[in-house]
Amino acid sequence: MVEPRFPAAADRYVDLGRFYDVDALKTRRGEVEEHTAACSAAYRRAYRAFRAAEEVAEELREQVLPGWDREKLLKRTDGILRRELRKQGGGTGTCRERFLGGKTCKGALCRYDAALALAPRAYLLLDTWGLGDMMLQRIAEEAAIRGYDAIRCPDPEHPRRLRHLILPEAGLCFLTEEGSFPETPYRRLHLDALLAPQRQSRARIRFGRRMSRALTEEGMEALAQAKASHDLLEAVYHPYVDFDGVEALARREWARIEAQLDR
Repeated sequence: MVEPRFPAAADRYVDLGRFYDVDALKTRRGEVEEHTAACSAAYRRAYRAFRAAEEVAEELREQVLPGWDREKLLKRTDGILRRELRKQGGGTGTCRERFLGGKTCKGALCRYDAALALAPRAYLLLDTWGLGDMMLQRIAEEAAIRGYDAIRCPDPEHPRRLRHLILPEAGLCFLTEEGSFPETPYRRLHLDALLAPQRQSRARIRFGRRMSRALTEEGMEALAQAKASHDLLEAVYHPYVDFDGVEALARREWARIEAQLDR
């Protein structure tokens, strides 16, 4: 619920609560409370697990990153820029931000298909530790200077880090591998090869990665349980909602908005 800042003058209330059969739903209060509590508990468990997984992953990242070859990454990035962005783009150099994937009740999802529909030539980054952020930030900055519009896709767990980058005008995208990639990429970039060998800590790193994966899986299982509880809650409410009334109200509100837009 959002309280209008300027009621009637600029904002208005839209009351959907009128479409409940309140008397009938009062008889199902116990079920509503049970499913609501189960859904909330599952969400709390999910996000505790995700936080723990990220803490483990970040600790491992701090161990691994000190030995990486930054200059080699920048040299490789400059080579890509010379090869791929030789011409001036036809856009305004505008950047938009969109998430391309995330952890869901159906597991970890990444909409590679959406990216490939906009830009069919894909550089696939094999990047366990987030080295690609520096590369993608540099490409995005240079693309903007050269007049290419870009879609920046942050890492959902670390929104300040870039995970993917799409340049529709160039027909080019840079996608970090997350699970199975649907087709053969234009090129693969093995960014993990830029790391110095970690012989003394390999066992610890393997253990930490297993722990992080297990916690992530626990979190996604909890999201699935939250979705199941929410479905049960919807099933309780469904017979007691006037959906025809909701649709009629939506049509009236849209007609009002259109009339204002035409002024």
